[in-house]
Amino acid sequence: MCQAFAGAVVFLVVASAACGQEAGISIAGTETTETRQTFGANPSSEIGGSMNSQSAPVMAARKNAHPDGGGNGRWELSFGADYVKFQSPTVHANTVGTNTSGSYAVSDQFGVECAVATAFGREIYDREHVKLLIVDCGPRIVWGARKVARWGHVLAGWSHLQPQTAGNSRSAFSIVAGGGADYRVKEGFSLRVEANYVRTTFFNSSQNNIQAGVGVVYHF
Repeated sequence: MCQAFAGAVVFLVVASAACGQEAGISIAGTETTETRQTFGANPSSEIGGSMNSQSAPVMAARKNAHPDGGGNGRWELSFGADYVKFQSPTVHANTVGTNTSGSYAVSDQFGVECAVATAFGREIYDREHVKLLIVDCGPRIVWGARKVARWGHVLAGWSHLQPQTAGNSRSAFSIVAGGGADYRVKEGFSLRVEANYVRTTFFNSSQNNIQAGVGVVYHF
């Protein structure tokens, strides 16, 4: 009788172990099915695609962010008024006019810029007024905080002076070196102040001129 009782106990233990294994397999299969329903056939591709779709706009925003941290594009277009003190033995005049420039930031600190300045002065001959045009391009450096961006540039190009004087060309080489500051008033717009040293080569000589101006900058 003892042998029969021991055999019954062994049978019950083996049956319980078999049932536990089947239950474990069933639970694992259920979890695998639920995981596939949630993430699809390839969970890693779902997660990677989600991360890529979320990171793409962030990367694009960082790429186009303005160097001073303002969240605008890398292009700038400015327009304003300027004053040029033109000094030479032949023509000496205080002039006022316009200053237009465009620039592109190739990195957080460095960019390229082109500027066009006009200046108009007093009458020096019979119905002849002083007229000066300066067109220059060159490198630009920017530094500063989000609200105020400071910058400097060195530009070189061409200048044109009226009126015509005997034996002299009305066109000459020019260099503009200086800098300024842009104060951010709202997203995409700044107020600018700047001052420059302007060197021209009219009348077979060199002229050391001064330029100062104020303007509005559009960032895009």
